[in-house]
Amino acid sequence: MNRKFGMMGYAGVLLLAGISAGTAWYLPGSTTENTDNAYLRADITSVSARVGGAVRGVHVSANQTVAAGDLLLELDPLDYQLRLDTAHANVIQAEAALAVNARQRTLGSGDRQLLDAERQGLLAKLSAALAQENLARHDLDSTQVLAPHDGVVGDLVAMAGARIAPGQRLLSLVAVDQPWVEANFKETQLRHLAVGQLATVRLDALPGQLLHGRVESLAPAAGSEFALLPAENASGNFTRVVQRVSVRIALNELVTADVVLRPGLSAKVGIDTVAQP
Repeated sequence: MNRKFGMMGYAGVLLLAGISAGTAWYLPGSTTENTDNAYLRADITSVSARVGGAVRGVHVSANQTVAAGDLLLELDPLDYQLRLDTAHANVIQAEAALAVNARQRTLGSGDRQLLDAERQGLLAKLSAALAQENLARHDLDSTQVLAPHDGVVGDLVAMAGARIAPGQRLLSLVAVDQPWVEANFKETQLRHLAVGQLATVRLDALPGQLLHGRVESLAPAAGSEFALLPAENASGNFTRVVQRVSVRIALNELVTADVVLRPGLSAKVGIDTVAQP
């Protein structure tokens, strides 16, 4: 009996020790708020073409690093070149009509007021033709899709020969060199959090390494308010759930141990509610 009690007591001690070790980081002191509901984030731009057409060539591959202004892909420009040529011809025609009107005014033929009204109409036509030419040129330039910023190509779906529609997503561009941490704190922790407070970050991908940062901003609403289908708490079946608010943390270290900090990595965050930078 004593032996059985001794074994149970020993197991209890081990259990308590395990719980204590597991929660030590989460309860470092009354001045620190912690969460393991945190992830690395970065700007991810969905790249699309302003115009539609057949993809003539894809000049990047998945996971390739590109710089702002690099050519990502191009569409067949033939249709847009023809539209530009037509618009340019209309400009020349409008300019010629305006020149004929100017010669008539010089010769003084016809009613002066009628000639002035005709000139105003021709000037309006020329202005419209120039606008159409600029639009056609812009469409032609848009057949070349350029990188909007430095980053790494991800989720590449564009293929040579495929026909795309205007605004259709072609690839994503991830700014891996400018990451931040999105930490989701419980509503009961918010009263102690403020912009400028110092933070420590531990990434699961970098065990044993500690990153430092500071609180950059707090979300204006709980995460549930931004959900695609917000909760209907006025319904009959109501379950109270502790809400979380996103806190954005700027990192001091962007690369550590030759490992790029990639968006989506899990993290643990501690914010010192007393210390200031």
